[in-house]
Amino acid sequence: MATYEDDDEDEDEDDEDDGYLKEFGEDEIEAAYASAGEESNSEDIKMTDADSLAKEVSVVEQSFIEHFSYTTSFTFNESGCSIGLQVKKQHVLTMAELTYLQFGSEMPKLLLVGIVEKTCLKTVIREIPGITDCFKSKEEKDGEAVYRLATNGSNIPGLWQFACSDADSLIDEHSIQSNDIYAILTTYGVEAARATILREVGGVFDVYKIDVDSRHLELIADYMTFDGGYKPFNRSGISNNPSPLLKASYETTASFLSDATLHGDFDDLTTPSGNIVAGRLSLTGTGVFDIVTPIESSRA
Repeated sequence: MATYEDDDEDEDEDDEDDGYLKEFGEDEIEAAYASAGEESNSEDIKMTDADSLAKEVSVVEQSFIEHFSYTTSFTFNESGCSIGLQVKKQHVLTMAELTYLQFGSEMPKLLLVGIVEKTCLKTVIREIPGITDCFKSKEEKDGEAVYRLATNGSNIPGLWQFACSDADSLIDEHSIQSNDIYAILTTYGVEAARATILREVGGVFDVYKIDVDSRHLELIADYMTFDGGYKPFNRSGISNNPSPLLKASYETTASFLSDATLHGDFDDLTTPSGNIVAGRLSLTGTGVFDIVTPIESSRA
């Protein structure tokens, strides 16, 4: 039976609950519930990882026992691995006893060094896709040691993400160079690809101590990249030129002239090579204009 005293007590309890809620506030309560949800999610993730590891261990255990008949048990956890081997029917040995174990001549040899080496080669700890090898070299620059890395393969965005994403970068992102013209073109643009072509072609001549005027190399680089991409500087790259005489003056003259004859191509003699083949003055440079001197008419 309810009385006024009971009602007062209930009201007092409600007031205490309201005060408790007001003391913490709605934001803090929502944060508490959110943290509880995150903890439950992290626990679910841990359980999923543990289940997947247990499945992998089970598969490896079955495979190991099937391929190695002397094995009686195979257990693996995060701290280590133990293998049980049976030499005699009455005695089962573990990894701790393998140091003092002598096998018979009929037992196949298990070379752990080779297994470990193969496992290390197939195990990837951390990698950048597209880069297979990395070599480190040391150079002296202004009295200071400068370390350089050379790689087989290129992945410039991968280098940015791996080594240049933090405040303390592992490498200087402004000194990245590559002889992969396509990678430079897609990453930095056509002007960077043009500069790379100049550097690489010039480096080939420098090895043989051949001095080539930079304007000749710039002309080659401009021709390879003038359309916004890059094309090879050989007969396959020059085959798209509309001038048959220009193509014939480079390589495979008979082939280009035969194709031009079969397809009815013609040359309008607007290219320097076409004019030179025809014995005409090229309409470029000083051939664009004439210099004349006014001559006063002589009076009688």
